[in-house]
Parts: sequence; C-alpha cells; structure tokens
Amino acid sequence: MAMAMAMAMAMAMAMAMAMAMAMAMAMAMAMLIPIQQQL
Repeated sequence: MAMAMAMAMAMAMAMAMAMAMAMAMAMAMAMLIPIQQQL
C-alpha cells in the first residue's frame, strides 16, 4: 500500500512538473511572438 501511494505521488509530481514546463514554454512563446513582429 505504501509503495502504491509513493508511486501515485511520484506520478502526480511528474505530471505537475510537466504541466509547469508546458505553461512556462507557452508563456515564453506568447512573449516572443510580439517581439518578433516588432523587429
């Protein structure tokens, strides 16, 4: 049981990290597009 809980926690952490990374990438893209259009 403890092992299953640890695995579930690790999976949730990995998912949260992937989500945060995707959000950061989307933010960077949104910031870069107007800069490229201005040049």
